[in-house]
Amino acid sequence: MRKHLLVLVATAEVMAGTLAVGGGTPAGATATGTPGAPTNVVATPGDHQLSVTWTPPADPGTSPITSYAATASDITSPGVNGDGNQCTYTVPTDGSSESDTCAVTGLAAGDSYTVSVTALNQSGSGLASSASSSATPITPASDFFGSLEGVSCPAVSYCVAVGLDFTTLDGVAELWNGSEWFDITNRVSMNGKQLMAVSCASSSFCVAAASLNLYSGQRTTSVFLEWNGRSWSEMPASAAVVDIWGVFFISCTSTLFCMAGSPTTLYTWDGAGWTSAAAPWSEAGASGEGATAISCASATFCMAVGANAPQPPGCITLCSMPPASWAWNGSVWNEVPTTALPADLGIVNATPSSVSCVEPTYCMMVGTVTELWDGSVWNYEPDAAAEAGLKSWQSGVGIQDALASVSCPEVGSCTAVGFQTPPPGPLPMDTLVQRWDGSQWTQIPSPSPSPVVNVLEGVSCVDAIDCQMVGVRWNPPTQAAHRHSEIGPVGRQSVTTLLQAIPSEVLRNAGTSNPKRPLRLTEVAGVIVGSP
Repeated sequence: MRKHLLVLVATAEVMAGTLAVGGGTPAGATATGTPGAPTNVVATPGDHQLSVTWTPPADPGTSPITSYAATASDITSPGVNGDGNQCTYTVPTDGSSESDTCAVTGLAAGDSYTVSVTALNQSGSGLASSASSSATPITPASDFFGSLEGVSCPAVSYCVAVGLDFTTLDGVAELWNGSEWFDITNRVSMNGKQLMAVSCASSSFCVAAASLNLYSGQRTTSVFLEWNGRSWSEMPASAAVVDIWGVFFISCTSTLFCMAGSPTTLYTWDGAGWTSAAAPWSEAGASGEGATAISCASATFCMAVGANAPQPPGCITLCSMPPASWAWNGSVWNEVPTTALPADLGIVNATPSSVSCVEPTYCMMVGTVTELWDGSVWNYEPDAAAEAGLKSWQSGVGIQDALASVSCPEVGSCTAVGFQTPPPGPLPMDTLVQRWDGSQWTQIPSPSPSPVVNVLEGVSCVDAIDCQMVGVRWNPPTQAAHRHSEIGPVGRQSVTTLLQAIPSEVLRNAGTSNPKRPLRLTEVAGVIVGSP
C-alpha cells in the first residue's frame, strides 16, 4: 500500500508540472506555460520615439510566442510624457522571418526612457525583460536664425554638428543618423554656451568646444561638453580659463586624448580632466592671430596651423600674412616652417583656416592657399580656382574664393569646402567644394540654395566620397552685404566676423525679414545634395 501511494504522489507532481528532470524549473521558464523573459533589449532614439529591438526568450513556454509588447518608462518625468506607452509586435504565422522590433511613439524629446519587453503566447504574458539602457527621443532639426560652424563624422551614418543661434546667443547641436538631421541641443542647458567646434573619436565620444559670453562683450570662459551618444555633459577641468577668446578648434583621437585651442591658450584632455597652458603661438594670438585650427592623427602627433606674426596696423584684407604651423610630438610643440608662396600671388593674407592630418606624414592645410605636409616639409599645392579668384580680387574685381574647412579621410584624398564669389562681387556667395585626389584639386558641383549668401564652414568625410558639410545660407540686408565687402575674406571665421560687424538690431531684424539659416549638404557616392 505504501509503495502505491508513493507512485501516486510522484505521478501527481509530474502532472502538475512541478517536477522536472534535474530538479526545479528550467532557467527563464515559468510554471504557468507562459514565455520566459526576452533579452538584449536595445532602445534607439528617433523622432519623439524609441525603436526597440530584442532577442526572443530561450523558453517560449508551452505554446509558440504570438506577440511581444515593449513598454517605455520615463525616468526623467515619471507618470507623464508618454510614461507607460507601449508598442506591440505580432509574430508572423506565414513562415516569414521574425524581425523582433517595434517603435514606442508619443514620447517627449529630451526625456530619458528605459524600455522592457514581454513575450505573449496562448497561456498569457510572460516574464518582463530587464530594462534597456536609457535612451532619449529626439526632434528633427529645423531652421533657426544662426549657422552651423563645425561637423564631425565617426561613421557614414553618424555625425554631430554644432553651431550658433543668434536669436538666443546659445549653442546648437545636431545629430545625423544616415538619413536626416536631429536636434540634440536640448540634452544640455546651454545658458550662453556658444559651440564653435566638435570632434568625435567614436559615436559614443564627441567633444564640443564651447565659449561662454563670446558675443556679450565680456571676457570668455572656455567650456567643453561631452556627447556619449545619448546626452551632453560638461567635462571636468582643472580650472576655468577666462580670456578674450573662445575655443575655436578641437581634435580628439580617443576617449583619452584631445587637443583644443584658441589664439592664446592650449587645452589638453587626458581622459580624466582638461588642463590649460599658454599656447606656443600665444604671442601672435594676443594680437588676433596665432593658431586657427588643429588636427591630431594620434596622441603623439598633432599639427596646428595659423599665423605667427601680429597683423599689420590698419590691415583689413590686403596684408602679407604667410601661413605658420606647429607640430606636437607627444611631448613638446615645435614650430614648423611653411613653404614660400609663389611671387605671382602678390600680397596675400595666407593665414590657413583649417588642417586635416591622416598620419604624421600626411596633412593638408587650406585657406586662401593650400599646402600639403609630407612629414618633413610643407609643399604648396595650387588650387586653380582659388588662385584665379585671389588674383581677380587683388585687381579689384570681386572677392577671392576661400576654403574654410578640410577633411582628409585617407592618404591621397581630401575634401575642402568654403565659398566662391563670381565677379564683380562682393555678392552673391556660392558654396565651394574642392576634391584633392593626391595630385590635383578639382571642383565638385554643390548646391547654393540662397540667392545671396551660401558659405560652407565645416566638412567631415568618412571616406573619399561620403562627406557631411555644414554652414550658413542667408539673404542678408543691404547693410550686411556692404559690411562684408569691407571685411573681405577672413577664412574660417568669415561668417562669425561678418556677424560681429553688424549691429545686433540689424541681425535680429534680418532674422525676421531676411532669415539667416543653417546650410546642410550631404555627399553620397560623390554626389552632393541638400540634407533633409
